[in-house]
Amino acid sequence: APLSFPDELLLASKGDGGYNKQLIATIGVGLHCVLPMATISSVLLDGDIARSLELTSSQVVLSDSLIFGGWVPGAALSGPISDALGRKGTSLAFAALAAAAMAAQTLLQPGADAELQLCALRALAGFAVGGYLAPAFSWLVESVESGERGRTGTAWTLGYVVGVAFVALLHVALPGGWRAEEAAYSACVVAAIGASALLVTESPRWLFAVGDRAGALDALRSAARRSGPDAELRLARAALDESAPPDDAECLDAFGCELGDEDAFPAARPPVEPRELLATQLGSWRRLFSADGDDGDGGADGLRATTLSLACLQLAFNVAFYALLYSSASLSDALVLNFVLLSAADVPGAVVGGWAADALGAKAATVGSLFLAGASITALALLKGGVVDIGGGAEAATAACTAVALVG
Repeated sequence: APLSFPDELLLASKGDGGYNKQLIATIGVGLHCVLPMATISSVLLDGDIARSLELTSSQVVLSDSLIFGGWVPGAALSGPISDALGRKGTSLAFAALAAAAMAAQTLLQPGADAELQLCALRALAGFAVGGYLAPAFSWLVESVESGERGRTGTAWTLGYVVGVAFVALLHVALPGGWRAEEAAYSACVVAAIGASALLVTESPRWLFAVGDRAGALDALRSAARRSGPDAELRLARAALDESAPPDDAECLDAFGCELGDEDAFPAARPPVEPRELLATQLGSWRRLFSADGDDGDGGADGLRATTLSLACLQLAFNVAFYALLYSSASLSDALVLNFVLLSAADVPGAVVGGWAADALGAKAATVGSLFLAGASITALALLKGGVVDIGGGAEAATAACTAVALVG
């Protein structure tokens, strides 16, 4: 059967939050910087690359599209792989592949094969980015308390904005052209990989799910030690012991123990062979869209509907955001400023969304944000198209609708 992850596997919030800060700094910011460095940095670099490699603008744009083409198989493979082999190893391996692809681009020279080589390396970088994103995000949110996942997700979004700003800063301040910038990106990714490997443990939830009870407890103890002397571990018994009453699953402090009390922790599932688990998880895509995945109570249908709706949402977002980002040079002469501001527009919505997810639940936060965005964009279209005329208040209404749309 597919993995079953314990939901309430908690590191209590009595500590000073030191480990959570390390999580956010290394994964939320450090590793998430890989995305803008390996993908949208091309917005700033394409002109120099075309001149240096003696390529046309259309040839370089083709390589841009292949970044996102490579993203698809990377994302499709990395989820099952991380379920089988671990969040940490999968995330870091794909991030290392992205660093290698960026470093290899600095070696390109003009010639008949320059276009093919650039396209191949950018497709490889896209494959690596698609591969590390989902495992890294899972690694991040599985390592914190369930009540803090929304705010932790906010930190993930803010990490992306920091990465975009850093890319822009390097573009303005670093001499040596696009090759120096690509080399700097690669070095930054290697540093983020090293920091994450040293400072962050494997996801305790994943370790419990695959039956590595000792590893999970070691990970939790390590996190607790770095969260201050008054941090303590708490587990929900029903998450790990099927014989416990179902009501205990709702009681977050139903089960507590000292860090050294080995026997107080309930046992996880028996260990699973990685090869067997990988084959099972790779079949998850087939099960999701076949009758084999039905569980008799509509759960599989709900999962299919959620997956397809989120895929459509992500498609719409990508078309709008990346189309605007790649045309940012046409908005004004301040290319670098536009590049940063278009990404920084995520910040207010990320802050509101993180709070709403923790306070109201993920479903309510998602539906509410979609309603805000859809209603405000519709109102904006009516105002800009002249369908609705409100006289002198049109400019203020347009600004308000734009702000609400960005938050949504």
